[in-house]
This record gives sequence, C-alpha cells and structure tokens, in this order.
Amino acid sequence: MRKHRAKVRENASYRPGPGAVRPGCSCAPSHTEWSAMPTDPRSLMYLRFARPSLSRTVALALTCITLVACGGVDTGASSSSELPVAQADPTLNAKLPDKIREAGVITVALDVAYPPMEYFDTDGKTMIGLDLDFGRAVAQVLGVEIEFTNLAFPSILTSLQGNRFDMTITAITDTPERRDVVTFVDYLSTSGNVLVAKGNPKGIADFTTLCGRPVGVQAGTTQLADAERRQAACAAAGKPPITLSTFQTNDAANLALSSGRVDAVYSQSIVNTYVMAQAPTTYEVVGEELNKTPIGIAIMKDKTRLIEAVQGAVQKLMDDGIYAKILAKWHLESRAIPTATINGGQ
Repeated sequence: MRKHRAKVRENASYRPGPGAVRPGCSCAPSHTEWSAMPTDPRSLMYLRFARPSLSRTVALALTCITLVACGGVDTGASSSSELPVAQADPTLNAKLPDKIREAGVITVALDVAYPPMEYFDTDGKTMIGLDLDFGRAVAQVLGVEIEFTNLAFPSILTSLQGNRFDMTITAITDTPERRDVVTFVDYLSTSGNVLVAKGNPKGIADFTTLCGRPVGVQAGTTQLADAERRQAACAAAGKPPITLSTFQTNDAANLALSSGRVDAVYSQSIVNTYVMAQAPTTYEVVGEELNKTPIGIAIMKDKTRLIEAVQGAVQKLMDDGIYAKILAKWHLESRAIPTATINGGQ
C-alpha cells in the first residue's frame, strides 16, 4: 500500500490577488485571514451556489473592511496534520477501478475560490479548506494518494466528461439537472439566504420584502435561478419585480452591498455563516434559509466502482468520527448529514 500524501497542482492562469490587510490595521495579513481569487461567471448549465471569492484586491478597495477582525480569528485554516489520519480500508481499495488502484492516485478538480470550502492560504499558493481536508481523508481510507487541480468552475464538469479527472470535490450542489451527467456522493447540506448590512438599515424582513429592491447575486449560480423563479411572487402580490444585479464574483456583490448600490445579496448559507463570523459588525443575515440542497462529490455516472468505493469511504469517515472533526475544524457542524447518500437519497 502506498503511503498517502496529497499532491497539489495549480492552474497557472488562475491566480489569487495580492495580500490584504486587516481592518483598522497596517499589519501584514496573518494566517487566520482567508483569501480567494476572482472567478469567471458561472453558466446556467453549471449552476452552483454563489461563491464569495472575497478577493484581497476588493478588500483593499473596501479600505481595510475585510472579513477578519484586527486581532485575527481562528478559521481552522491550518495544516490538515491536526486532523487524525484515517485508516486505509483494503476492501474499499479493492473496489477502486483498476486504473486508479494501479496508479495509486485519485485526481480531483476543484475551484479554489470559495472559503471556507477551498481557497488559497496567505502565501497565495497553498490550497486549504474543508473540501481539501475531506478529500485527503477520503483518499486515506481508499489507500491512495490524491492530486488536486485548481480549475475554473464552468470547466469542471466538462473536464470530468473528458476523463481528465476522476471526480470533483468543490462544494457542488447535488441537483436533479446535474444528475443527468454525474452521480453525487453527498457529504453536506446547504441552502441560500439573504445577506444585508449590519443593523438591516433597509428593513428587509425576508425574501418577499425584496420586491422592487436592488439585489446582488453572482452570475450563473443557483441563487440567481432561484431569485428569478421567485419573481412570480412579487407579480402575484402586485409588487414590482426584484431588480437583480449580477456580478462575476460574490465579493463584487458584497462590495455593492457595502457601498449601498444594492440592498441585499442572495448567496450561499455556508459562506454567509463564515462571512458573519469574520465580520460580525459588517453584515447580518435576515429571513429563513431557502432552497435547501445537499452538496456532494461528483463522479461520472458510468464509474460505478469508483462511486461505490467513494461512498464507502465517506460513510466510514462518518462512522469513525473523522468527518465530524473535519466539520468542527471549519465550524460547519450544523451542515452535517447522517449518511453518505447517493443523489440526495433519490
């Protein structure tokens, strides 16, 4: 059995911005600060929850209003060495496709622009986040190495179809439309919610009060499609439609919120929880969580042996308690699911 290690490749054309400074500080960024990089807009074919790639360039434009307090906040963005090493399971290793088992490595595509799920550490090169820790643990159970490649999100499913990668672990939501192409091994639950300025100066109570208001949302995301569907409720109530302003990145939408160009931002609940933890005096969430869906590891439907092996590995991590430790490290215990379902249990 090969000794497990995680190899990381990086798309050289897809790089993070310069370092940010902490609000109210002239100091250099600390390890606790989370970074990301701008991403291309998502096509509707590859709908995904809005990714708040809070780029450090945007953070500077906000005059040091970033998502970290001056004293720093422990985001769990340290080495995965603090997590227990999962024990390899020879039975699950034997279920792997021969090509993967013989090579001793599983290849994973991910879009490193979505803290706390995956993003670049302050060195601008090291990939960190829940998905990387989780992917390493899955590989440990399977008894293989893992190789992560950073890829723009709209290219990921196409790359899976072209057999460039074995799977993707990149906080991709498990939707019926995507199941036509891939099979999901679910490992988290998520939803969308509405982010407003701290103190809610516009008096937004829930999604229905957004009729006639400017709302920011990342292009090509599940939130955009959901917001467009909710326009019917405004019409039924005799109210003007929501003015949807789309942005290439969620950080741009948040910048529009902080500058008053939009009254709210509709984005992913996992990210908004993280945003509020880092900037409790800047943002808050209003209303209920909407459009609840699972997040899963996506694998081409015809790779049945790989799907079975990965599902077994995820379930073993859940049973052994390592799954809970990974979620606790990233403060996402509330997003846990009890079993490694396939396609949302459908």
